[in-house]
Amino acid sequence: MLRRRAITAGFASLGAGIGGCFGTGEEDSDEFESNGSRGGGGEPTPVDDEGYPVVADVDWGVERRRPTDPENFRFWLTMHRQPPGNGVRFNYADGWQPDHVGELFDFTDLAQQSVTGSLLHANAATYLGTFDVDELLQHVEAADEYERTGEYGGFHLVNDRIAIGPDAIVVSTFDVDYDVPIDRYNGKRKPLEAIDPGVTRLFEELPPGGSLEGEYVAPIRDALGVETGYLRGISSDTVESRECTWVYLFTDESHVTDTVLSKLESPLAHVRRTEIDGRVARLFGTV
Repeated sequence: MLRRRAITAGFASLGAGIGGCFGTGEEDSDEFESNGSRGGGGEPTPVDDEGYPVVADVDWGVERRRPTDPENFRFWLTMHRQPPGNGVRFNYADGWQPDHVGELFDFTDLAQQSVTGSLLHANAATYLGTFDVDELLQHVEAADEYERTGEYGGFHLVNDRIAIGPDAIVVSTFDVDYDVPIDRYNGKRKPLEAIDPGVTRLFEELPPGGSLEGEYVAPIRDALGVETGYLRGISSDTVESRECTWVYLFTDESHVTDTVLSKLESPLAHVRRTEIDGRVARLFGTV
């Protein structure tokens, strides 16, 4: 049963919010707060002995998908190991987003002109598009501050942090973390939607937009009084847009109450309307 209610306009700080629109330099960081949930409260996202997040066994009414098109950022999403307190998440935006990696990717404007989408996921920034690898490598070799340092999975490595391929350029945001996206590209890792249908349900719930964010959230007993929040996503038309849709997936319908909705709303800037639909909570507003 779908329950809706309008929200009186109100404003609060987004600094410690449960979720905000994608696009600022601080939000783009793949580093998490100590509780692993970007201010959501509670404990870190549960992981197994190998450091992989434990996904909930819930029938979301969707089939497991296997995205096959590397031009679509959903193709690149996969499960990956996480240190204690962290969780799997992604940030995607149409076009070139320079604040993802800053000076690490300034060796040529040619690549930037070819970028159709920018994805932060698995400790790497993956820039999607169609790239002339030979031409880019010529520019790399002509620059004093860059050097070719080998190959990995068919991608050409630069300074051991930039990996150039025909469909993507992968830049490690920490040390050598380009391997996860490239392994996914080569089919050595399953797509996230083949592992967890909840991710497919999240995309079905989020309106299509030029800016999308998703994350596994920790058990949030302290913040919401429920055992698990499971998945959340945020969508907006563009990175600059103030209009956003927040979607939260819960593992049990009984967890989604008006009290929980009120606590989800509290850190957000301006929520106009909310909906409860079974295990799904939706919030519509601006930041």
